[in-house]
Amino acid sequence: EVEKLKEREDILLGFHDILGKSKKMQSLFHVIKEVAGHNTNILIQGESGTGKELIARAIHRQGNRSNRSFVDVNCAAIPGTLLESELFGYEAGAFTDARKRKIGLLEYATGGTILLDEIGEMNIHIQAKFLRMLEDGHIRRLGGNEPIPIDVRFIFSTNRDLNRMVAEGTFREDLYYRISVVPITIPPLRERTEDILILARYYLEEFNGKFKKKVKGFAQDAERILTSYQWPGNVRELKNIIERIMILHGDGETISVESLPAEMRSIANHEQFRIQIDNVLPRLASDGIDFSSVTERMTNDIKRQIIENTLEMSRGNKTEAAKRLGISRFKLIREQKKIANHACASRARNVL
Repeated sequence: EVEKLKEREDILLGFHDILGKSKKMQSLFHVIKEVAGHNTNILIQGESGTGKELIARAIHRQGNRSNRSFVDVNCAAIPGTLLESELFGYEAGAFTDARKRKIGLLEYATGGTILLDEIGEMNIHIQAKFLRMLEDGHIRRLGGNEPIPIDVRFIFSTNRDLNRMVAEGTFREDLYYRISVVPITIPPLRERTEDILILARYYLEEFNGKFKKKVKGFAQDAERILTSYQWPGNVRELKNIIERIMILHGDGETISVESLPAEMRSIANHEQFRIQIDNVLPRLASDGIDFSSVTERMTNDIKRQIIENTLEMSRGNKTEAAKRLGISRFKLIREQKKIANHACASRARNVL
């Protein structure tokens, strides 16, 4: 089922593993198709979790180097001095531990594509050397003098504002213009809400297959929350949350609001609070309201929701929850009792 869903989405969108029907994503797919066949430098920009590596791989697969290697280098994960030797390689004796020659990643990727992820983390010294390589079309290994031609398609990505870094002097302006011949910006998930449920259902089916479950889908109120949530971690966060839900969720059931994480359920609480206000306003225009009673009930609802969510984040540990709330454990317990007593009193009044 997962493979069929993938094939169906591939036909619809044209790119394996990249889903989106929104205008922003369709525009992005069009740009990818246009640039994939050219060897020009591409800079992919976007927040963490938006899928920059997936876009880079899609460009590689669509291009004329698809049958050659795709090398992904995370500049943020490799210390500056080590990054230089990893990229350019070195000759035996170039430094203390260089006992034999090592081919760098730029040589290894010859004929293929290399993605320099988080290019904004590359230090100024290596930026200068990298710029020289882009201009000359060849490298020299550390400790070597022989120029080695480089035939690589370069794709760069970053979640940082390189323009600001250029202004601050932490990123070379000449290198910036070299790497951003074709800039591609991936929109954050919150700006393409029509894609959220496509992705959520896709990952649900993927994890149904992985965990051998038959979870039916999402309840309408859960879908409403999924599309209302801001997704600060973007597609990566969505995938991780769906995986967590699927691990803990019962087989054959529909995913309800209660299955969603606490930080997402707060959206439902906010909606419920707004509904309460909407119910009160018409009564103001007719019979009026008992202001003290209404505001007390709404205040208690807010307190209850905050305490419940905080306790869940703290895995039921009241001491930790109290610390998060900035109150003592004693006060937390007292507030819980007050809220419970108020709820009992409200139910009693409704019965009478």
